[in-house]
Amino acid sequence: MTQVSLFKRLLQMVRNLRAESDRMHALACICRTALCVDLFAKESVRRGQKPVPGTDVISLFEDVRVKEDLNSVTSKNLFREELVASLVESCFQLSLPLPELKNSGTESRVIGALAYGTGYGALNWTEPALDVVEVCRPCVLWDCDGRTYAIDCYLKLLVRLCHIYDTRGGVKTIKAGASQDQILNETRLRNLQLQLIRDLREVHTPRISSRLIWAISEHFDLEGLDPLLADDPEDPLNIVISNMHKILFNTDSSATTSNRIQDVQAVLICAQRLGARNARAGQLLTKELEEFRASTSADSMTKHQSRYVLQVIKYVTNHPDNRWVGVGDATGDYPFSHHKLTVQFSEASAAQDRKLEGLVHKAIRELWRPNPSQLILLQTRGIGALHKELPKACALTGSSDPCYIEAYHLADPTDGRITLHLKILNLTELELNRVDIRVGLSGALYYMDGFSRTVRHLRNLVSQVPCNIFSEGRTSRFFCLPITVSMKI
Repeated sequence: MTQVSLFKRLLQMVRNLRAESDRMHALACICRTALCVDLFAKESVRRGQKPVPGTDVISLFEDVRVKEDLNSVTSKNLFREELVASLVESCFQLSLPLPELKNSGTESRVIGALAYGTGYGALNWTEPALDVVEVCRPCVLWDCDGRTYAIDCYLKLLVRLCHIYDTRGGVKTIKAGASQDQILNETRLRNLQLQLIRDLREVHTPRISSRLIWAISEHFDLEGLDPLLADDPEDPLNIVISNMHKILFNTDSSATTSNRIQDVQAVLICAQRLGARNARAGQLLTKELEEFRASTSADSMTKHQSRYVLQVIKYVTNHPDNRWVGVGDATGDYPFSHHKLTVQFSEASAAQDRKLEGLVHKAIRELWRPNPSQLILLQTRGIGALHKELPKACALTGSSDPCYIEAYHLADPTDGRITLHLKILNLTELELNRVDIRVGLSGALYYMDGFSRTVRHLRNLVSQVPCNIFSEGRTSRFFCLPITVSMKI
């Protein structure tokens, strides 16, 4: 029996399982096996052996029914979301660093592909990862009735892959000594980015559109665009800008009920990154943001945020040698999640996303990184291994109206208290003696809610607390205001 027919039969069996947890564990096993076979087969080819057909990870999608579900926009089959989420999360596990373990054999060969390796190890992982993001690309066009978890998983893997190509992918040009395989893979990734940009016109919701723009704009080569096509509507940058415009000025009622502010915030972050990296993008985005600020589509917070972004773009344009001021280094992280920002936007789709996330993560974690028993810890590390580690601190940030806030936090995990220091910048023409402060978890400005479960553990936190400040007669002065938040960790 070939690998393709084996996967076909296994997926048919898994699809028929009624218990969701059983399906997730079975899919995690199948996806890891497919990735292992793919990595080992490619390693054998590098050693000079002939390639064997049916050993790549895309064999998972050879079944006609699975392929049709993947390419269908309106299919209501949840199994396709489970399969894509399991595959891309399993592939993402290969790019995560692991603690140093003195293991040997196939386990360390596969899981440790990028743990301590150089560019060679990174390239080993990027080949199957590139196959995965290519074959799963249709998922960005799905209409999943508000569910976004599988698509978020895909975009997170895409950002990670692009980041590794930019930082650890090795040489990329023929003059620099790149191999033909490196050049081919680089071209494939570039073509995938261009195709995703064209897909923006068909993306079903502003939520996915804004996140797809982020995933593309973080690593897309803007300098490589043809300047002669600057006025062409098919120019990739023009397509991105036009879709950002649609999100900023989207007044549809469905957008309001789905927490539109998160979509707008994502676009503003993308605008700052794009406008600071490329001169033509800065010019186009300056026009868009000025129009947005003057419209009724912007509330007070987004108006001030837009003004801040415009100031950054203007500064970078006038000081090209200091462009790093407006551009933070890309980290390869995907800063969004499928969770709603506040409890007032509770929806069935968000609950389904959280349920699927829990099942997928539990299955993959137990399979890839099982927790050692207490007996094994005692035998290998001694009695000190059973002492509980200090809990990690959760970052807090704040926003205000009508001021813009930059903030940092000092955390003492031993007593469970976080002190948030806010630097308040008055962006208005008025002399203010009071501002309203809003404090939230991991990004009231950036909305990067990576620790959603800790929201319910916050204590003594009021949303809009009036805070008195002293202007000393200067409207553009920085004001330092410490806020202490009690948090049960």
